[in-house]
Amino acid sequence: PKTEPKTEPKTEPKTEPNQPQNFTASEVRWKRAPNLVVPPRVLKRSNPGDVYNVTLELIVDKQGNITDIKVSKSSKNDDIDKAAIRQVNRGKLYPFIKDDVPVVSRVKVPFGYEIK
Repeated sequence: PKTEPKTEPKTEPKTEPNQPQNFTASEVRWKRAPNLVVPPRVLKRSNPGDVYNVTLELIVDKQGNITDIKVSKSSKNDDIDKAAIRQVNRGKLYPFIKDDVPVVSRVKVPFGYEIK
């Protein structure tokens, strides 16, 4: 006789209280917006109208502090990517809310640097 393979009962994954919850860029609300400034080295090597876009993944604590930043999509310019991390790290967000409670969150946010 055939024996059916044993399957474990399915359980819903438990969400840890400090496990980051995913949010979208449209849900970002800045308490103190970052001051995005093109680094002088990039200005010298760029032309007016050049645009550098970088997407950063932010981890935000329950108070709205940015606790971790990494490049999700590079601008293809190291100086811009590093400047974006440094400048965005100085910003502060309003906490993300889920079920009326502030939660640790993860969000990918695009930033654009345009050469004037």
